[in-house]
Amino acid sequence: MSLLSSWRELGRLPLPLWLLAGANFLNRCGTMVVAFLALYFVRRHHLDLETAGWLVACYSWGSLASAPTTAWLCDRMDACHVLAFSLLSSGLAMLFFPALTGMPAWALGCFGLGLLAEIGRPAGYTALGRLVTPTQMRQAFTLNRLAVNLGMSVGPALGGWLALHSYNWLFWADGLTSLLAGAVVLASGLRSPWQPAVSGEATPPGRLFYRYLLGHFLGMLVFVQLFTAMPLYLVDVLHWQETFSGWMFTLNTGMILLLEAWLTQRTGGWRLSRAIALGYLCEGLGFGLFAIAPDPRLIVAGVALFSLGEMLQSSANGTYLNRMMGGRLLGKANAWFVGVGSAAFILAPPSVGWTLDRFGPTVLWTSICALGAIASLLAFCLPEPASTEKGG
Repeated sequence: MSLLSSWRELGRLPLPLWLLAGANFLNRCGTMVVAFLALYFVRRHHLDLETAGWLVACYSWGSLASAPTTAWLCDRMDACHVLAFSLLSSGLAMLFFPALTGMPAWALGCFGLGLLAEIGRPAGYTALGRLVTPTQMRQAFTLNRLAVNLGMSVGPALGGWLALHSYNWLFWADGLTSLLAGAVVLASGLRSPWQPAVSGEATPPGRLFYRYLLGHFLGMLVFVQLFTAMPLYLVDVLHWQETFSGWMFTLNTGMILLLEAWLTQRTGGWRLSRAIALGYLCEGLGFGLFAIAPDPRLIVAGVALFSLGEMLQSSANGTYLNRMMGGRLLGKANAWFVGVGSAAFILAPPSVGWTLDRFGPTVLWTSICALGAIASLLAFCLPEPASTEKGG
């Protein structure tokens, strides 16, 4: 199947999925505050790096707190309404954030911003899972990822330009695009099939879900190194220019935008657990190449291999989870899914710094490669979920 025909297949997806993707694209086009939050506190308010890091950590803790909040909301509301609430409330919070002054206000503001903004991710996954048929699910998650990555290729670059003029503009642009995305969700009349939970009726997730979640957590510990360990290693350890790290992000995004739709079509007949397992393995091996030598060619090859793994496991992961859980547990399952990722983002930076300081980069990258292999083995042992949605 050609690249063009794979895009045609995405074009056949129902209109509600494209509306969701459009809202995600608009929102991610404005995603610039998080990338520049530490710099905002350092350069605008003249805080030291450690203090700025603690404030950014407050955002991460808010993101972690969004998981149980989203699970509670999606049990009681349409997931599309929860998504719209997240976009509109976080957009308003962005607009007023520059007016905050003082450590208590900044800490609470960062926590609240992380909570409100990140509610939208599991809510969006839940809405997508409820809107799509099982046979279209993997393509639907691919479309959603393409919209997110396309938006992310615009947002940080635009944010860098705005930061040169005024950091306030970052918050205003991010806030306005979030409000616009929320307005799209509301104006489109999007609704996801949903029934309110009855008290005492829900069945708790089973052992398979927790086995899956463990593998996902280890896989996320590998995945987040693209944003934590890699730039730190390239700039602070190897003393290469920041532009090289930026080009590696561009390589990752470019491969996803160019190849993921085609790769999803080519692997459509694979067992989902096998696609996830191979994806985790490729991500780990990609970072394992970093341990061989500080050679730009190995770094480029490693990022390319990592990107291949990301494309294999990401849409397969979303499809597996939604097929495995389904029903009224879907909101709770997606909240756990995103919450585990938030926990990985919280744990990764201090773990990377500790490992680099005490053992050096070779041990760091070898350990990350080993984590990818363990996550791959756990995923490989998972049974294939049912082809129709059902409760866990």
